Amino acid sequence: MVGPGTAKLALMRHLHGHAPAVERKVVAVETVDHPSDGQVVAYARKYFDAADRMRPQTG
Repeated sequence: MVGPGTAKLALMRHLHGHAPAVERKVVAVETVDHPSDGQVVAYARKYFDAADRMRPQTG
């Protein structure tokens, strides 16, 4: 989750109290003031690449 200021933290608190299943799916929270579309994509790639590396290999 990326965004400016404290709005994303307020959303995380809301999810904690009202939608814990959704809260558990949040990979990371980053403060980014007014990110461009490209910046949002770059942050998503960074965290999903890291999550893929941490996932146990099967096969």
